[in-house]
Amino acid sequence: MHLSGDKVASVDLGHNMARFRRRDIEDLTAISVKLAEVAGAIQQVRSPWSGAAVQLLRESNEIVLSVRDRALAKMQRYLVKHGVKIARPAPDAGCAGDEPSQGGNAPAGQA
Repeated sequence: MHLSGDKVASVDLGHNMARFRRRDIEDLTAISVKLAEVAGAIQQVRSPWSGAAVQLLRESNEIVLSVRDRALAKMQRYLVKHGVKIARPAPDAGCAGDEPSQGGNAPAGQA
């Protein structure tokens, strides 16, 4: 696994490969939003294949959101364990609560 430049980090499978950065969580959120946008656009087409395509995109989006939410929860647990205060997102930031999973495309918390 390459981190940056010539630096290489080995990943022990016993650690659940749980090295996520804030940028990774933001990228997963952006992907989720794009998947939802594409699903909406395809749904507007109303062709015989659009239903199946939209369903596949929704299922893919659920997987992306699940990975993002697990990463966010793991990051939050790490920060709490190490005594770092977690800033709450502004009310207009799109997050509705403290739970990692909002069941939609809300941006990841400010971890």
